[in-house]
Amino acid sequence: MPLTLDELNVSEKALWEAFATGAAVDLRDSPERTVRATVLAALLLGAREVPPGSAPGVRLTGARITGDLRLTTAAITVPVLLEECDFDAEPNFDESSTRSLAFIRCRLPGFRGKLLRVDGQLRFNESTVTGCILLTRATITGELVLVSAKLVNPGDWALFAGGLTVESALFGAPNSDRPGAWPMTVEGGLRLVGARMLGGVFFDGVQIDNPGAVALQGDNMTIFGRMLCGQGFRSTGSVLMPRARVEGELSFEGAHLDGPVALSLNNTIIDDLNLRTAEPATGLVDLRHARCVLLRDAPVSWPAQIALDGFVYESIDSSPAYLAVKDRLRWLGREQDGFRPQPYEQLAVHYRRLGSDAAARHVLLAKQRIQSRERQLHQRIAGHLLNWTVGYGYRPWRAAAWLAVMLAVGTIAFSAWPPQPDGSTRKFDPLIYTLDLLLPISAFGLREDFAPVGSTRWLAYGLTAAGWLLATALIAGVTRALRRD
Repeated sequence: MPLTLDELNVSEKALWEAFATGAAVDLRDSPERTVRATVLAALLLGAREVPPGSAPGVRLTGARITGDLRLTTAAITVPVLLEECDFDAEPNFDESSTRSLAFIRCRLPGFRGKLLRVDGQLRFNESTVTGCILLTRATITGELVLVSAKLVNPGDWALFAGGLTVESALFGAPNSDRPGAWPMTVEGGLRLVGARMLGGVFFDGVQIDNPGAVALQGDNMTIFGRMLCGQGFRSTGSVLMPRARVEGELSFEGAHLDGPVALSLNNTIIDDLNLRTAEPATGLVDLRHARCVLLRDAPVSWPAQIALDGFVYESIDSSPAYLAVKDRLRWLGREQDGFRPQPYEQLAVHYRRLGSDAAARHVLLAKQRIQSRERQLHQRIAGHLLNWTVGYGYRPWRAAAWLAVMLAVGTIAFSAWPPQPDGSTRKFDPLIYTLDLLLPISAFGLREDFAPVGSTRWLAYGLTAAGWLLATALIAGVTRALRRD
């Protein structure tokens, strides 16, 4: 049955009369602050006739809204601004369409907006919501604003917004246009699985407290622009964003991350990733199979546990700008699953892009040394030989050093105890004789013309064997290095 003016209390009559022009109704100092949800719903559904040319709307401050505000499947054509209002029950806008909808400094036991369409802004500035804000597969053509809001639903989802599309930005923190505001606080988790944020996500300074559970679930999210979770952002609980796509910057600079899995970006694609957290994350940081164009990090923020297998980046911006290779290797050494070759190969690729072939060889040599320790005994022995002689092919100058040492030893020994000529009239040269012994194939013929005497025979045998080992190691090591390159 349609409402009549006789059924309305004083506050409801004031709202009814003001609706046609969108005038503000302030009940903060009124002895009668009660407005029934059915009256508000009737206005929004067109029960009040509006003169042509007027701009109707609801602007209500200080009301206590009683009963269920149920506007499911409704088509609301006027803007709604509710300030400092207390709701007995969660407003229900499931499958509705509306213009801008704002709850400013309100207290709500929850909000339902499944499949809701808002042609404008949806705002909860400075409001306290002691339940779940449900926005599953909702569409907001403007901004979703949670600046200064307090969402309280401990142990459960404070925001459940899988499949949400925000054509502008999601604000949990104030920008320069909102002086005097503060970031939102959350007791519970934020679920944004599959959400699309076409203008970015701004969570700098936001506090999310959901210990032992998930603070932010962002699987398969798509963000255009920036997603800022730094400058005091604090999550007690896991931040999970596997398979997300960030076409812009994803920043945790100055953040505090505390969870069993502090941050998961598994298989995520990011243009610019900033991991310069305020302190090392207390749980695992999972970057497996993630891809980014630019990685920004700092040793002081490296977590104790990190998963890097499959992580691909084009460049690194370190703080400090110069970071020694040995320090970067310490980063790889924190891999939670033990040694994985790909992170070393990726780091070597990075150094090659910078034109630092020496640093790339250093990284690949470290990889080979670790791999050698994990092999069977005979493989470890061969690996040690390659390491000592030619640095697995990445230190070929070592072969020259070993050759010089053996040439010096042989020259000194054969100068003191020269071999006897074996029917040859050639003049003996201890340096050339030693070199002839070291070469796998006699190049000068001195080893056939002169026979060592006494204990120098064993020296000659040792030099010949060492020459073969050195040549074999040099060929094997350089071949391996070239194949890897």
